[in-house]
Amino acid sequence: GRHEVRDTLLRALVAVHGGDRPHIVTLRGAAGTGKSHLARWLVTRAAEVGAAKGVWATHDPMLGSEDGVQGLLARALGCTGMDWATACPRLGAQLGRALDDPTVRAVASIAYPDMQGRPAAHICGGVERLHTVATALYGLADERPLVVWLDDAQWGLEALALAQHVQEAGVGRMLFVITLQTEALIEAPLAVERVDAIAGLSGSESCTLSRLPLPELRGLIRGLLQLGPSVAARIEERTAGNPLMVVQLIGDWIQRGVLVAGPHGFTLAPGADAHLPAGLDEVWSSRIARWLSGRPEGWNVALEVAALLGTDVAEVEWERACGLAGAGAPAGLPAALHEHGLARPHPNGWSFTHGMLREAVRGRAESSGRAVALHRACAGALADLGGHRAAERIGQHFLRAGDLDAAVEPLLEAAIRRFDTGQPHMAGHLLAVREGALVEGGVPQGHQWWGDGWAAQSKVELEMGDAQRSMALVMQLIDSSERHGWTEHDRKGLVSLSRMQFEAGEVQLAVENATKAPVMNTSGSSS
Repeated sequence: GRHEVRDTLLRALVAVHGGDRPHIVTLRGAAGTGKSHLARWLVTRAAEVGAAKGVWATHDPMLGSEDGVQGLLARALGCTGMDWATACPRLGAQLGRALDDPTVRAVASIAYPDMQGRPAAHICGGVERLHTVATALYGLADERPLVVWLDDAQWGLEALALAQHVQEAGVGRMLFVITLQTEALIEAPLAVERVDAIAGLSGSESCTLSRLPLPELRGLIRGLLQLGPSVAARIEERTAGNPLMVVQLIGDWIQRGVLVAGPHGFTLAPGADAHLPAGLDEVWSSRIARWLSGRPEGWNVALEVAALLGTDVAEVEWERACGLAGAGAPAGLPAALHEHGLARPHPNGWSFTHGMLREAVRGRAESSGRAVALHRACAGALADLGGHRAAERIGQHFLRAGDLDAAVEPLLEAAIRRFDTGQPHMAGHLLAVREGALVEGGVPQGHQWWGDGWAAQSKVELEMGDAQRSMALVMQLIDSSERHGWTEHDRKGLVSLSRMQFEAGEVQLAVENATKAPVMNTSGSSS
């Protein structure tokens, strides 16, 4: 039951509060079983009683403006929108470090990569990046422990790596609460590997949330509203123990006024439309359809644009994308969503209250045939606004729009940026997405796009410790370059091969391959 899971979370928080070691609790379950509700309850309750500070990271297969570890740090440090001169003293104070400490610059480079006036900070490799983020969290946990909630972490490889890194270090008053959708894990093998590794660590425990047992389901229904026996029985049967569906269904009936008081509790009004949806998807879709009913057509398009941009909607991105979509951004839309419990405000805009709500809106865009044009509008807005994450998000939007030609280069640029900022796992993931798109698009092996990916992937594999796989990719790159005339890739491949051979002690072979590498003259041709 949920009481046992709540007790597990509280015991873990007490252990962290009374000691100096981190702890991890992983909550697994299907959509709507209450994982995020429990995590949010712990974060909120711990802050209310002063037991801990709460920070969180959101994740989605389509990267949003505030997703991931970057968003977690940015929210926790509270310097969004500031320039470096204003933010630096605040960051130093929160981290307990001098203003000229390199760690302050390194943390700012991760949390606020687009901050105006921020001095450069070079981070070497994934381990150093994780250590930098962990150092920031240690500083924030100096006075009170931290509850670090990683929501939908099956899409957050770096967030999972962070939790593992802190737990393996074994220091710091931090409780990581990881929520995972079991359905989505099927399509996230790298996340499964990381989750399994976390499960084997000391101080890590896992809870699986299944459907509510009938006694608890009945208790939930009674706690929400005193319903007549026949109505309660219908809800019990249709919701099949899914607590979110119970809450949404009863809330919908109350909002539409289809319940009237009877001698044994509320019952359905005569002639009321009390259709019982088949599942949560239909619950959310129906709720959105009713909310949009009677509103201008532009609201429908603007809401779909928001759903395509992400769970967290940056107002400046939304307004630009709506303009490119020809709809305009209705000024009253965010406030109307807040009023009906469909969104909550945040400093840069607003967020959908639940991922399934956003999925329902995204589904409307797909079924109406508007999604392709709206994805292009989102990509155009992000290209206009720029920023550290723009290339990755542009590539993803063009992929969803079915435009492979426009997606390939931004995805490669994003992968290289991830690698250069110490995120080899995410770089590898983006390269895998890009390669899958090349396969699906039927791009011939002679196209240089393949060589671009192999060259980048070889660096990722070497950084992650798989020298054999890296060498194989370099050899494949050299062979294909010779067959297809990719002169620049031939040169880069031979240089990479020479470097690896030198590091392996094969000096003579290294010199021979370095000598073979074509030298590029000033006009760009080989000689």
